[in-house]
Parts: sequence; C-alpha cells; structure tokens
Amino acid sequence: MTTARAVPNGGAAPLGSRLRMRHVPLPRLVGTEPEVLAAQLAPADRAALARLVPRARVSFAARRIALRRALGGLLDQDPRWMRIVHRPARPPRLPDHPQLAVSVSATSVLLSVAVSEVWDLGLDIEAVPDATAARHLLRMIGGQLSCTTGSLTSHQLSRTWTSIEAWSKLTGTPLPRALALHRSGGLPALRAARTESAMLPVRVPAPGHEGTLWYAPRERAGACPEG
Repeated sequence: MTTARAVPNGGAAPLGSRLRMRHVPLPRLVGTEPEVLAAQLAPADRAALARLVPRARVSFAARRIALRRALGGLLDQDPRWMRIVHRPARPPRLPDHPQLAVSVSATSVLLSVAVSEVWDLGLDIEAVPDATAARHLLRMIGGQLSCTTGSLTSHQLSRTWTSIEAWSKLTGTPLPRALALHRSGGLPALRAARTESAMLPVRVPAPGHEGTLWYAPRERAGACPEG
C-alpha cells in the first residue's frame, strides 16, 4: 500500500506523493530449518542471524525478509540486491538512496515502512493490547490521561502509545524522555519540541492494529541522513 493522502503541515503544503508507505505481512517461517532461513537473507543478515539465540532467529529472519520486500516494492528494485545498513536503535540506511529518510515498525504479523525525500519520519504500528497490557500502558503513559483512564478504550490507548513512540523515532529521543515530555503536556508538548512537526494516523491493514506517523521538514531536503 502506498499512501496518497494529502495532509497539510504548518505551511499548508501537502504530503502527497512525497511520502510513500508500504505494509507487508511477515512471512510465516515457524518451523523453518536454520539453513533455509539463512538462504533467504543477505550475507550481513546471515551473519547477524548466526549470532542470535535459536528462539530469536525466526522473528529476526521474518522481519529482515519483509523489510527487503517492502523497500523493494517502494523503490522498484529486486529485494535480493538491495543494500541496507542496519543500525542499533536507529532507522536503516540505504547507501544507494542516501536522499531517503526511512522509518520502520513491525508487530508479530506485519511490517510497515515509510520513506520520504523531503520529510524526517517517525512511524509506529502496534497491536491493540489486551486488558493486562493496557493497564501497563496506562501506567507508563500516565500524566494527562490519568483523569480519563476510566473511559479510555484499548484502541485509544494504542493510538496514544503509537503517537509517543513514533515521535521518539522522528526526533531520535529515547522513549523514556518522550514519555516524560508527553506526561508534562500531551501531544502539544511533543509538537512544540520539534517545530513544524505534524502527526498522521495510519490505517494499518491488519485487524486489531493502530498506527501513527510523525513527519517534519528536513533541515536540508534531499540531504544524506547522518550516519
């Protein structure tokens, strides 16, 4: 899926075609032999796979395969030959497309990617939590929601959480600090901390999911992201 929805920013310029997004179901790899998994991955991914404990390998391989499929579809390239540099706690970098900002998020069933040449991006998708997980989210979010927790639904909680996590990706702010800022003043506090930023709800093509995208003008449109 590629978004075509135009959303005004602070200067009334629409996102339009300058933002592209794709959602890819995670491949079902449960029970797949390690050598079969490795054969579907790029050399760097195979090396990373070998360093993981066995229980983490299927999820890792599924996400790396889905990411290649998503980016290949967005950029009209063969996924097998794409160069992707993975960076801890930072979005992946595409050496052959240095002008692109990339943001990625995944649940147990779906991986979503957004790319743009002119916007910094922060994307988060989440499965709607069950009652136990919802109570945990409430404790973490706290702040301005404390007076309305009785009326919040799990979907509303999930939307709030994705808005905070997506903003932390947009700005490179550690999630605990993003949560603290949100507790101090809600979404207006997040917007004020990154000028000209705007938030877009994402329609996630998976049952029981919510998503949010934050975007803001890059300091130099088309410039190579740091790193």
